[in-house]
Amino acid sequence: MIHRKQPEAAGTWRQGEGGYEITSSLEIISGTLARLKEKRSFIALFHQGYQSGNTMLIGIDSTSLLIDKPIDWPGISQKIRVVFKDESNVRNHFTVQVVNATEDTLKTEFPTELFRLQRRKHFRIAVPRGSHASFYRKGALFADASVINISAGGMLLGLKENNPIVGASPDDSIKDIAIRLGGIAEESAEKSDSIIVYRGRIVREYFDGQTGKLMLGIELIPQKSEEKELFEYVRKRELEILRKGVKK
Repeated sequence: MIHRKQPEAAGTWRQGEGGYEITSSLEIISGTLARLKEKRSFIALFHQGYQSGNTMLIGIDSTSLLIDKPIDWPGISQKIRVVFKDESNVRNHFTVQVVNATEDTLKTEFPTELFRLQRRKHFRIAVPRGSHASFYRKGALFADASVINISAGGMLLGLKENNPIVGASPDDSIKDIAIRLGGIAEESAEKSDSIIVYRGRIVREYFDGQTGKLMLGIELIPQKSEEKELFEYVRKRELEILRKGVKK
C-alpha cells in the first residue's frame, strides 16, 4: 500500500535550496495544474541529457497526468522534470515518473511537490567548483577568489584573506571584476564562461571558520551588456542543473 505524504495546509510554501520555494499542498498543486491545462500553457520536459521543446498538459485526474508526447521523445528515462512559467512569469517545476507512453501521450504520476523560484529581483544560483573571480580595490588586485553563487545583481565570494578588506572604511567600491564560471563539473569538456563587470561594491564580509576564508557579498553594478551576459549565464546554468538533476 502506498502512503502518500500528508498534504500541507492550503497556501503553504516552505523555503528550499537553490533559491526555490516548495509546496506539498494538494490544493496549490491541483490548482496550478488545472490552470496549465485550461490555458494550454507551454511546458518543457527534462531528464538527464534531454530537454524537450514546448509541449502541453492535456489531462489530469487525482492520480495521474497526461502530457502531449514530444516528437523527439527518446523514451530512455522514466523520471522527468516538468518545467513551466506561471501567471506571474515565475519559473516552476515538478518531478514525476512516467508510467506509460503511447504514440501520442505520456502518462505520469501525479506530482507530490511543486517548486517555484523565489519572487526576488535576481535569482541567485550555485556555480560549479573551480569558478573564480578577481577584482581591484584602491589599486590592489584581489585574485583567485572562489565564486560560491551568482546572480545578475551580485555574487558570494570566498577569499583567502586574514583581514577584512573594507572594515570600517566608507569606501566599499571595487572595479574590473573578472569572473570565470564553469559548466557542470563532471562535464570537463564544457567551456567556461568569462564575464567582466566594470563596477561593484562589497556589501558584506565575514569569516567562515570551516573554510578559513573571508566571505564577500558583492553587489554587481553592471552595464546593460554586462547584465545581459550575467542573465544568460544564470539561465544556462539553471537549465544545466535541471537536466543533470533528474536521475534515471
